[in-house]
Amino acid sequence: MPIWGMVPVVVTAAFTVGLLLLVARYVPFDRREPQNDVVGFVYARVNDATEGIPGLLWAALIIGGLVTVGFVFLFGMPSLLARCTVLFCLTLVVGSLLLLIYELNYPFAGAIRVRPDAFELALSQMNRAG
Repeated sequence: MPIWGMVPVVVTAAFTVGLLLLVARYVPFDRREPQNDVVGFVYARVNDATEGIPGLLWAALIIGGLVTVGFVFLFGMPSLLARCTVLFCLTLVVGSLLLLIYELNYPFAGAIRVRPDAFELALSQMNRAG
């Protein structure tokens, strides 16, 4: 067998050994300390509620939208009506996506938000059960 025929075997063996090492280090969820996980999840949720999208990412989104809309002028369509229609539709899509990103900037406030209804339902069921 030529040396190149052994490459898939070596790669597969290396992948298998890496996977076995990863499985050997795995700690099941029920063996961890549940109080620390719950507290960590609460702090992560509070941090997610107070953080927004960074300004640099906003700048990248807006510049990307402007460049995308600017590409319409490079198509060279002979009809002004067709060019204006494409420009309007593309601007509408990019503007709508930017508005959606703005509304989802803070997931626990605003017009589109994550409501605590499911959490309150689960909490009431846990209180009734225990």
